[in-house]
Amino acid sequence: MHPQLQRRFDVIERGKQAIFDGLAGRDDAWLNRAPEPGAWSIVQVIGHLVLAESGTLDYIAKKIQAPPEKIPAAGISSALRSWALGAALASPLRRKAPERSRPRGEPESLESVRGRWDAVRDRWRERLEGYPDALMGKAIFRHPFAGRLSMPQTLRFVDDHLRHHARQIDRFKQLLG
Repeated sequence: MHPQLQRRFDVIERGKQAIFDGLAGRDDAWLNRAPEPGAWSIVQVIGHLVLAESGTLDYIAKKIQAPPEKIPAAGISSALRSWALGAALASPLRRKAPERSRPRGEPESLESVRGRWDAVRDRWRERLEGYPDALMGKAIFRHPFAGRLSMPQTLRFVDDHLRHHARQIDRFKQLLG
């Protein structure tokens, strides 16, 4: 794996582990309870992270089939969009998630959602281990709001997104007591 991708992947893995470490000892009924009307439960927040990461991978898998010369370069505009996306996710402002990444309403065990997330991360690892150097500077992913990003910028988005929802989970833990 390219060293830059390895570093970013290690960061998102540590972020995922920190979420589960912070939920140790909580039962599934508590984790599936919405902390306030209209809010997602903690399990649904994690389900959203799984759906978002899986959708990102699906897009990349499709895009990577194109010849490298057909994939646009990720230039200064991609860097600025990546920075703006990170700033937006770090802010307290709330935004609606795209429909395809909204969790379903069914209760789910923490073990089940963790298994799904582990499977998605295995797909990430596989994709990154075989990621061609020729595509490192290419805009391989199109974020629904921020536009085209390179693979390192995409992994930064995954990390920023995870941190955003980790803060949400911490807030929900306080609300649920």
